[in-house]
Amino acid sequence: MKPGYNVLIGTENQFIVGYSLHQRPTDTRCLKPHLEKVKAALGKLPDTVIADAGYGGEENYAYLEQEEVQAIVKYSTYHKEKSKKWQLEVGWLSLAHNLLKWATMNQKGRVRVQV
Repeated sequence: MKPGYNVLIGTENQFIVGYSLHQRPTDTRCLKPHLEKVKAALGKLPDTVIADAGYGGEENYAYLEQEEVQAIVKYSTYHKEKSKKWQLEVGWLSLAHNLLKWATMNQKGRVRVQV
């Protein structure tokens, strides 16, 4: 069972500039409301937001871009994609995809391969 609350704290030069409490267990859905609260309190958003991969999501990236805030936020599969296992699996999937594509084209008579 996941916790029912999520607490976010924003800092600048090691000083707390904002905090928020959310009834959402996932980080992804908390970033925008947190930054809106910070913006309301300070009158503006920070120039740069640094956050871990838990906050990486298309909606958050779009929001930060719209607000012209530099985002240093990893996407959620960053660490997975850097692993050797992931790279091997993607390599095999790519090879399988290309073989299936070649077989389909060959069956339709569009491509002739001589060996």
